[in-house]
Amino acid sequence: MRIQDMFERDIDRNINGVIKIEQNDEEVIEQELAEYVVTNELRGHFSTFFDAYERALDAPTDKIGVWISGFFGSGKSHFLKMLSYLLSGQTANGRAAIDIIAPRFEDPMIEAKARRAVDVPTETILFNIDSKGPSNKDKTAILRIFARVFFEHLGFYGEDLKLARLERDIDQKGKTEAFRAAYRKITGTEWLDERDAYDLNSDAVIDALEQAGAKSREAAERWFNNTKEFEFTPDWLVRQINQYVSERAEQEGGEFRLLFMVDEVGQYIGTDTSLMLNLQTIVEDLGAQCAGRVWVVVTSQEAIDEITTVAGQDFSKIQGRFNTRLSLSSTGAGEVIRRRILSKNEHAHDLLTVEYGKNATVLKNLFTFKGARNDLGGYDGAESFADAFPFVGYQFKLMQDVINGLRNQGSSGKHLSAERSMLSGFQEVAQALEDRDEHALAPLWMFYNTVQSFLEGYHRRVIDRAAAAARDGAGLEEYDVAVLKLLFLIKWVSQEMPGNVDNIATLMADDLRANRAEVRERVQASLERLERENYITRSGECYLFLTDDEQEIARQIARTQVDAAKLTKKAAEIVFGQIFETPKITVGKNNFPVAEWLDETRVNNVGGLTLRVLARMDGSDAPSRDELILRSSRGEAIVLLSSEVDFYSCLMEAARIQQFASATIIANLPANQQDVIRAKQQERTALETKAQALMEEAVRRGEFYAGGSQVTITGTNSAKRLIEQCAAKLVDAVYTKLDYIDCNYDDDAQIRQVLNGAAPALEGIEPNKRAIDDVRTFLGAQAMRAVSVSMDDLQKRYQAAPYGWRERDIAAVVAELIASGEARVSYAGQVVDARDAKMIDYLRKLSMTQRAVVEMRVRASSGDMARARRAIEVLCRVHDLPTEEEALAAACRSALQERLDGLNSLITGAYSRNPNYPGFGTVADAAALIKELLGIRGDSGDLLRAIAKAENALCDAGEDLEDVDGFFPDMQRIYDNAANLLKRLDQDRSYLAAHEGATKAIGDIERILGSERPYRQITDLGPAMQAIESAHAKLLEGKREKVKAKVEDIFASVRQHGEELDVTLSSVGERERARTGAVRDAATLTQLDAVSAQLTDDQARLFGDLDREHERIHRPAPASTGQVVTTSHAPVAPERPRKVRELQRSTAFLPKTLHNEAEIDAYLAEARKRLVSELSHNDAIKLN
Repeated sequence: MRIQDMFERDIDRNINGVIKIEQNDEEVIEQELAEYVVTNELRGHFSTFFDAYERALDAPTDKIGVWISGFFGSGKSHFLKMLSYLLSGQTANGRAAIDIIAPRFEDPMIEAKARRAVDVPTETILFNIDSKGPSNKDKTAILRIFARVFFEHLGFYGEDLKLARLERDIDQKGKTEAFRAAYRKITGTEWLDERDAYDLNSDAVIDALEQAGAKSREAAERWFNNTKEFEFTPDWLVRQINQYVSERAEQEGGEFRLLFMVDEVGQYIGTDTSLMLNLQTIVEDLGAQCAGRVWVVVTSQEAIDEITTVAGQDFSKIQGRFNTRLSLSSTGAGEVIRRRILSKNEHAHDLLTVEYGKNATVLKNLFTFKGARNDLGGYDGAESFADAFPFVGYQFKLMQDVINGLRNQGSSGKHLSAERSMLSGFQEVAQALEDRDEHALAPLWMFYNTVQSFLEGYHRRVIDRAAAAARDGAGLEEYDVAVLKLLFLIKWVSQEMPGNVDNIATLMADDLRANRAEVRERVQASLERLERENYITRSGECYLFLTDDEQEIARQIARTQVDAAKLTKKAAEIVFGQIFETPKITVGKNNFPVAEWLDETRVNNVGGLTLRVLARMDGSDAPSRDELILRSSRGEAIVLLSSEVDFYSCLMEAARIQQFASATIIANLPANQQDVIRAKQQERTALETKAQALMEEAVRRGEFYAGGSQVTITGTNSAKRLIEQCAAKLVDAVYTKLDYIDCNYDDDAQIRQVLNGAAPALEGIEPNKRAIDDVRTFLGAQAMRAVSVSMDDLQKRYQAAPYGWRERDIAAVVAELIASGEARVSYAGQVVDARDAKMIDYLRKLSMTQRAVVEMRVRASSGDMARARRAIEVLCRVHDLPTEEEALAAACRSALQERLDGLNSLITGAYSRNPNYPGFGTVADAAALIKELLGIRGDSGDLLRAIAKAENALCDAGEDLEDVDGFFPDMQRIYDNAANLLKRLDQDRSYLAAHEGATKAIGDIERILGSERPYRQITDLGPAMQAIESAHAKLLEGKREKVKAKVEDIFASVRQHGEELDVTLSSVGERERARTGAVRDAATLTQLDAVSAQLTDDQARLFGDLDREHERIHRPAPASTGQVVTTSHAPVAPERPRKVRELQRSTAFLPKTLHNEAEIDAYLAEARKRLVSELSHNDAIKLN
């Protein structure tokens, strides 16, 4: 059966694929109503609209706006026109629009509501806002448009509101027919034909107004002469509209509706906020004043909330007025095409159903695409095949994307709309195939012919040039032109339909019986010719159409040289920056750094495992399996990318584009070439993305080697996981002792528990036993070689192969050895206690691990322990010391500390007060020895060995300290008493010299006190002190009696002298009492001698005092007569001062013992002689 004969309606009929609001002739209306398809989506929108509209019939409302949104091709204008036809009661062939459309609702509820709305007398004002807009698009443009269409609807000249108001005034006076008749009579023409030029016929207009009685001549002339433009407000217009609908409602018995139905209002407003405000005001006022009798229904490409958001102000009020919002999509275009154009007659439907049954398997396999959008396919079954024939299911969806893509390419393409172009496109392709039979299929390239008239010339020129080349046999064939047209159509939908060979072969299918392999071969050959002639380019597996500018730029890009190093770098960025982005491998809780290589290029500077990805960017052949196994045995994980996946082409093309763009001053190029380069830069991004996907595929299909063997990886299809698992295999091969750590430590608190002996343990399980054994063995071996091992050495050793342990786990293993007493840590030469607050830092902190020395502990021998015990017992006078090493060391340290404290107490106490105490050297030496031992910060073994080594010195010190211990405090008191006695009697030593016993006793005390070891002689000090004190007491008492007698004699002579002079002085008694007390209290002989010497001075001084007092008392008063007598005397020589010789009494009276009177007389005679001799040279002698 010919395809032309299959359709229910003539396929060659004229179909109005482009709905124009202004078209309203009978034929157009009839076709639009007859062929309007109510899809499921449109059924829902009709229901929503009539729900809102019906509510307004029952109650006044100010929500009178309907906003219909949808992009080009969604059918929003067609929907608006259908609403106008329905509500205004439009007819076609004698049938009302509601009777034609209502059955298609397939819903009695919608139909009932629609019929109720239609029953209300309604007028619709349907217009495209852009066609009615003024030339000067100012902020009142929408107001003036509404005024124009309203007055035009009333029959007036709305384009000029001055004239429209005049016509309205004439009509309200009932003079319209009279005025038109008068104008006809005056001019011989019709007013409606010439009113747009009324200002050129002013005389005729004035005469007609006067003759019709519409205006006086004076009023008509004033109207003409008034050149001031009429300024009106939204309120004025709304009042005019409200007046009209009120009048019409009254005429219709109370029910009337007026609808302004505005097409493409959103596109007209754009982002102009003043226009949006203008529309908002009009809709608000209409809603407020007309109470639901006037509606505003608009269409827009954008939803109202989107356009008000773009406008950037608060338009919540207008959103409230447009409470009914309908959003149309283009998804129903396929349904419209099937039902309006492709609907089959009964015979054709049956034939096609049978044909599908014969070819079902072929059809299912034929229409499968590679990398395309999932919803693009063939047929769902026989009914789907019959409905769509000769087209394929994918074409209804893909052509919408194609048309939308073309709309964005140049100004001509913007006139395309999905639904409209698809209607005409599918009809034209069907017409082109109408002579074919039921085996025919419509290839996608045929749609090019339906859209070419909308394309820019530079697009068509490429196709036309290819067609000419094919006709002339200049490198192309006719089939190549069809392929080129196809590639042009899918150029801007490459994400939805990639242009690979398989997809192109499917899209070129034109017959059910075609051999797919042959078609693919033919397509491949065609693509090679087109690429060779530079009509297309290849990007990976995909082919792309090139415009003229793209061809020129493509040629330049193809000639661009790319540095191989940059290409390798880009490949490395993809592999190690996007696929395997983290330079480490995680096995359990262990992270292993990875040194990354692409081919022979080092990518990072991280040490550790070597991961080499062989991409063969230099084009070299892949190494053999044996070579790869050998290389991997040297500690490498190798990923050999599959040579069957061509990622190199994408990388090279992307690199060429980048190199070309960076070397080109794009701003200096023509605009169209700038667009091409920008598109190329976007293509570069897409190529790099594709290269990544292809490299991931190359990984998935690649080979893996690690640890000297080829590795088979299963259980994952992720490129990243495949690389990770390959590297993980290398971990197993390199770090063979990694499993020695069977218990990981996650924080320092757990290590602290180990050091404190509080780590929880499972019965029968020793965590990390093999690791502990290995570290123990290593430390022991190093000790045998006398090699010092730092914690940093251990960290480096056990983090490296073949161990690979974590830094924290290594610290924990060493902590186990420390806690068990097997190992110890020394820092700055001092052993650190396991519970030391800084122990964790010594084990982990890099700045400390280098100075922290770890070594196995050496236990003290039994001999050392015995010697240490004896030494401490002797030195510290302790007994019953423990026998176990740790306890013994602790007891020794405690005893030594206590002993040192006692010795230091003596040094800072007794010896500080009296450095002459015996034993100071012994105490100081012992304290220094003990302090040295206590300064050993090692473990118990170190301390015990040091004590044992110093056993002799400690025992000697202990024995020496026995005398010191006995000296304090009892002997110390005797010693102090003896020393104090010598000190106290030091001035009386000369008096005691004559006493043999006292002299000997003093010598004994001085000898004992000066001895280094006087301990055995301290008891001799008592008798010696007693002998000295006894002798001294006797001498003291004898002298005390003599001095006492002298006191009495001296003061007796003083009193006698006073009596002789008859003078009494109180100072005499006071001085006598003082001297008597001094004699009584004197403790030494020296003190008594001093009192005796003072007595002689006292006697002389007191005698003088008595003499002067006597002289003062008996000095005569001068005579006075009361008269002044002046006499003249000869000068008198000044009186010579008296010369008095002071003489000590002891000089005049020398000490001598007298035995008889003769000796007394002789002594006195001698004394007289000395006194007379002294007097002979002086005026007087004063004896002191």
